[in-house]
Amino acid sequence: MKRLARTTKLVGVAAALATPGWLGAQSTIPFAPGVVYNYVMHNLDQPQDWQFFTTVASVTPDATVYTEDVVLPGPEGKPHKFLWRRTVSRREAANSKVIDNGTTCNPGDTTDAWHRGSTLRMASQRLYREINSEGNAEVTIYISYGCSKPYTLTGTIARDKRGLVKVPILLNGQRLDLQTIHAQGTLGGFGGQYVYDFWILDDSTRPWVVRQEGRQGRQHYLQQLGTILAPDPEQEKRMEKALEQSCRAPVYGIYFESASAELNPASRPTLQQIAAVMQRHADWTVTIEGHTDSIGGAASNLDLSNRRAAAVKTELTDRSGVPAARLLPKAFGLSHPVESNGTIEGRARNRRVELTRVCK
Repeated sequence: MKRLARTTKLVGVAAALATPGWLGAQSTIPFAPGVVYNYVMHNLDQPQDWQFFTTVASVTPDATVYTEDVVLPGPEGKPHKFLWRRTVSRREAANSKVIDNGTTCNPGDTTDAWHRGSTLRMASQRLYREINSEGNAEVTIYISYGCSKPYTLTGTIARDKRGLVKVPILLNGQRLDLQTIHAQGTLGGFGGQYVYDFWILDDSTRPWVVRQEGRQGRQHYLQQLGTILAPDPEQEKRMEKALEQSCRAPVYGIYFESASAELNPASRPTLQQIAAVMQRHADWTVTIEGHTDSIGGAASNLDLSNRRAAAVKTELTDRSGVPAARLLPKAFGLSHPVESNGTIEGRARNRRVELTRVCK
């Protein structure tokens, strides 16, 4: 088996961002240390979407190490936060027949036998070849929450012969339609048979499972890659220029825990960029606009967006020393959506922060 090349920089990102009109249908996405893949999961028995932050920690020819940051409903509906490291070996990435949807309570990983032999939120190269060339493949998926042994679903999935399917995501705040292979089959396990659909990135090296959906009667499971945040030093310059010229700047890369005003650590690089811009312009006063999706109603979302905008202000003030008087939090709740709240990806894009400069 040919060894995977060492990845030391973003795959194609610098060239892509420099090419006008590059945002279209793509079959590759960034992959390198520091890239964050934000998955969103929704069950019909849960009122809100739940987020998974999968970050590439390190890449070598022999293995990729990820960190996984998840908040899930706990006892009595209270959020329960999980944070751990997960190693996927070169052999697992190449040959595994098991797709792991994540979660373990072993922070050190490397020895968690329940999750060994699988990939993480990605089909193996072998699975990709079988589905792409033979038209079908046997697959097992792991579903586990917290410290429990994974539930397994196993069955054969067949490729949709009508061709590739576009699935929209946001890459560094910009819409990107990913070219995916759609495959469907019946998977059996933990209490029944499930009709299951997969949308797998058309990439023979790293075929991410971009979207998956399972149904059994009225039970419904949906998990989708919503956004990707790749290290982008140019965002700071673009943000500064937008605030200077048009007094408004959309901001990507600020994430909150599900149904919470707690900032996720993945937000830190973006917050540092905002602080740097504010420090260079001591005469600027900026409004921090908080926006939400529509789940939970207008009143609760207005309160949530207010607390989230205030959390950004507190972070910039306490951690970066931006004077509090120059930061004005403002809540909009669900009143200013940028996309439909009827889809999981639309809701993910509506949960956002924007900056406006107080201009004379």
